[in-house]
Amino acid sequence: MKNYLLYGLIFLTIHKLYATDSCLVACYPFSGNANNTLGTGFDGVVSGAILSSDRFGNPNQAYQFDGIDDHIVLGILNSINNTDEYTYSFWCSAKFASTTNMPIRTQPDDGADRMAFSINYVGGSPTRLFFDNGDIFAGGRLSSNSQPYDNLWHHYVFVRSTIGNFKKVYIDGVLFISDVAGDILDNKNRELWLGGGIHETGVNEFHNGKIDDIKIYNCALNHADIALLFNENIICEDITNNITVKDKMDFSVYPNPSDGSFIINSNIENYNIELFDCIGNLVLSQNINEPNHPITLNNTTRGIYIIRIITEDKIYYSKLLIE
Repeated sequence: MKNYLLYGLIFLTIHKLYATDSCLVACYPFSGNANNTLGTGFDGVVSGAILSSDRFGNPNQAYQFDGIDDHIVLGILNSINNTDEYTYSFWCSAKFASTTNMPIRTQPDDGADRMAFSINYVGGSPTRLFFDNGDIFAGGRLSSNSQPYDNLWHHYVFVRSTIGNFKKVYIDGVLFISDVAGDILDNKNRELWLGGGIHETGVNEFHNGKIDDIKIYNCALNHADIALLFNENIICEDITNNITVKDKMDFSVYPNPSDGSFIINSNIENYNIELFDCIGNLVLSQNINEPNHPITLNNTTRGIYIIRIITEDKIYYSKLLIE
C-alpha cells in the first residue's frame, strides 16, 4: 500500500472539486494488478511485466519491465480517449539510458502517425526526450536537447492541446520542454501499450525499468494541476463515492453537502472518526460504536472537510462539504 499522507489528500480533494480529476478517464495505481480503478473498463492485460516495489519501497505496487518484450495492453486508444486534448501522468525509472525507453506508445507503430513518449533516449550524448504525436516528420515530434539520466524515479507528464495549441512535458512538477501542438494523431483505432512496443521496422523498443501510478485525462491539465499530481500520495480514488479504492469499507456520509449536521453510516460498529478542515486542523475526534451515528458540528465555517475513519487495522478517507 502507498504511504498515504493526509495533507496530500486534502489538497487533492479540494482541487478535484474545481478541476483536476473531472476529466480523468483511467487510473492505474498498480496495487497488485494492472486494473483501471475507476471501474470504467480498460483493465491492463499484462504480458511478461512483473509486480515490483514502488518509489516508496512498497512491494507489489509497480510494474517492472525487462526491456526485451514486457508490456501491458490497456485497450484501444479511441475507446480510452478519442480527443486531441490529453494528459498522461506517470512515475517511471529507467534502468539504462537507451533508444528503447518508451513507457507509453500506440501499436502497431507508424512514424507518420505515432503517439509515443520516449525518455532517456541515447543516440549520441547527452540523452534526450521525445514527445511524438502524429507525423514525426511533419511537426508531430517535440524533442529536448538533453535529459539528465540518473536511474531514479521521476514523475512525467505529457500534455497536448489543440485548443491551446501546445505540447508540453513536465518532469517532477517542473515544465521541461514545450512547443506548439503540431500534427494531430489520425488513427486512434490502435492499442495503447505500456512498457514500449515494436517499431514499424520490426525492431523491439521496450522499456527497461519500472512504471507506476498512471493517470490518463481527456483534457490538458495546467501547471497547478500538474504540481498537485507530482505531490499527491493518494493516486486513484473511486470517483463515485470519494473513498480511496485501495482500501474500501462500506460507509457513507449524508447529507453531503451538509449544514453541519450529518450521519456516518457504516458496516463497522467500532472505529474512531477524525475531521480535519482544509488546512489540516483537527476539528473533531470521536469514538463511534454504532452503525448509524449522528454528528453535529457547532460554529464551523463553510468549506471542505476531510473525514478520516480509523479501524483496528486500516484507515479510510472521504470528504464532506459544509455549506
